[in-house]
This record gives sequence, C-alpha cells and structure tokens, in this order.
Amino acid sequence: MQQKKLLYIRFVKKKLYILIIFCLLFVFKSNATHIVGGNIGYEYIGEIGNLYRYKVILTTYADCGVNSSEPQPGAIQPIGIYTHDVQNNPTGGVQKQLYATLSMNLIHTVIKSDSTLSCNFNINSCTAIGIYEGFIDLPLNYNGYHIHYERCCRSDLLTNLDYQQGMAFHAYIPPPILENNSPKYNNDPVTLKCVGDTITINNLSFDLDNDDLIYSLVTPLSGVTNTFNIAPPPHPFLPNPIQKIIYESGYTATNIFGESGYCSINSNTGDITFYSNKVGGFVYSVEIKEFRNGNLIGISRCDYNIFVVGNPNAGLNTSKNLIEKYKVFPNPNNGLFEIQNINNIKEISIFNLYGQNVFLETNINSTNENHSIDLTHLSKGTYFIQLTDSNNAIATEKIIIQ
Repeated sequence: MQQKKLLYIRFVKKKLYILIIFCLLFVFKSNATHIVGGNIGYEYIGEIGNLYRYKVILTTYADCGVNSSEPQPGAIQPIGIYTHDVQNNPTGGVQKQLYATLSMNLIHTVIKSDSTLSCNFNINSCTAIGIYEGFIDLPLNYNGYHIHYERCCRSDLLTNLDYQQGMAFHAYIPPPILENNSPKYNNDPVTLKCVGDTITINNLSFDLDNDDLIYSLVTPLSGVTNTFNIAPPPHPFLPNPIQKIIYESGYTATNIFGESGYCSINSNTGDITFYSNKVGGFVYSVEIKEFRNGNLIGISRCDYNIFVVGNPNAGLNTSKNLIEKYKVFPNPNNGLFEIQNINNIKEISIFNLYGQNVFLETNINSTNENHSIDLTHLSKGTYFIQLTDSNNAIATEKIIIQ
C-alpha cells in the first residue's frame, strides 16, 4: 500500500511538472511581440576630451491595432555597441566583440493611421512609431563600430516567412575621425496596399554629410532571439555575417511577393515599386550604403512589413448571376447571419483582409433554403465570404462584423 502511495505521489508530481512547463511555454508565446519594422542610426556630436560622442537613434514600428500583443513601444530598449576588427572593410572580419551596452530611452511616440486606401476598405489599423535615443562616447579606432539591436517576434501574419522569427536592426559606424552621420529616412512606413494595385513608395533618405547613397533590397536580419527569449541583452559577440531570416519557399529579398507579384528598387533614389495580386503580409528590408570619395564608409538598413489587403479573389472569374442569386443577411451584422437561397452551394469559405481562411464549411445541407453562419468568435472588422456552387462557379461578397 505504501509503495502504491509513493508511485501515485510521483505520478502527480510528474503531471504537475508537465503542467508548469506547458504554462511557461504559453506565457512566453503569449508575450511574443509583433513589431512590424524599424531601423537604427546615429548622429556624430563631437569630441569629448579624447573620446568621440554619438547620439544613437532607434526607431520601431509597432502595430497599435486592437489585436496587437504590443500596441505601444516599450519604455527602454538595450542595444549593443561592438568593435569592428579589420580596417577599410566594413563588411569583413569575423565576429565582433561587445564594447558597451547602451540603454535606449523612449523619447516620443507618433501614431500613424493606416486606414486610407484606394480600394475603399475601412480598416481600423494604425502604426505606433517609437523613437528612442541614447548617447555613447567611443574611443578612437581605425576599424569602426557596429550598432546592433535584436527583438522577437515578427508578425505571424507574414506570408513570405517560413515560420515566426526574430528581427535585428544594424548599422555600421566608420572610424570616428570621419565624423559620419547615418542617413535619415524622410517618410513614415507604408504598411497597407490594395491587392492588384501598383504603388511606388518614396524611400529617399537625407544624408547630412552629402555622401553618395546606394539603395538595395536585402534579406532582413533575424538575430538569435526566439519566443523563449524575446528581448535578450546584447550578446558578448556579434557574428559575421549576422543571422538572416528564412523565407518561405518561392520568396526572396528582391521578390517578396513570389510568383504573385513583383518589387523593384531604384538604387539612386530608393523608390520602391510594388505589385501583388495576392493578399497577405510580406516583410522586406532596404539597405543603404554610404560612399565618400568612392569609399564605402557606412551601412544601415530599415525593416518594413507591407500587408496587401482587399478581395482575396481579385482577378478570378466570378459568376454575376451567382452573386445576385445568394444573399447574406443581415450585412453588416454582429457575427450571426444567414445565407439566403443556399441551394446548390457546396462550399462556404470566409477570409480576413490578410487572406487567411477563418471559416470553411463543405458538408452543406442543400435542401435548406437558408443557412446560418456563426462568426461571433471573430474580431470585428471586414471579411469576405466566398460561395462555390456545384458547377464550381464562385461568388464573393464583403461582410462586416460590428
């Protein structure tokens, strides 16, 4: 009897241990942030004794919508300052050693509305732009320094990522005797575009030193953060090269939309042209290289997310008769509605504005004239209902849950 009691106690302890581990995993996952981009830069202030003072500026773009896990920027962010290890080659060398950890203080926050679209969709979305600043005094060296910041996690709505990954922002400071300032981005990020539209985003940056700037699309950085360690302190060493994200198959840094679209950048002006006939979320990164007298002296980059929204079946042939035959009522609604005249419908699909299928029903009783749908578990907003009949004709209609 005593032995059975001991076995039972061990069994309970084991179950409790598993439960605790599960809860910890859930907490880590729940606290994963969804920053949607940002960049890091610096300004040269001047000599302070035998040191050289810089102001470091960290900019983060956070989704401040109602469903965001981090709608506002955090108060303090730690970044790492690393010493470069070779002369006259900003991208060369091996791993870089940590020189200092700099606490970046939030100076101000700007809220930018993302609701104005040419396709007339009313999207309750916004971006919180957090501006952080910190000052660092650096000794003279002839190799330069690296500024590096890591954070997890990127949005899980990104179509062109293989899985949810971390992000990293990086900039290179040349030797202090060059008194360099990194370029400043002139415009706020464009986070939404309509499916099927071609848009050009002005990405021109201002360079205080009048250096020659060359723009390119590059693979965003991921660093080593993950859902178990979303905001680590700077690592003792910075690898070279820095870890990059892994794209989903079919997507690249220069074609973030894959086969469903295209993107291109003007290397002299930074203007980016986008086209996509597929809804979804897509991450990309712009790198700026600074040249002075023909020599590469500075490197910085900015990460962006762009969400393509609208009718997920844009460009598909749909049956006008089918659209007129079936009716969604009421619309708008609170998530409860009916599809009237349901006869011959074999499939009902509902998509959100990011192209994700949030509802699918295939076993439909076609003998009923009306069919009830319950979407009360979904967030308020705009969705698309797609009806497919027995002849594979498709009808799509916008529905609004209030």
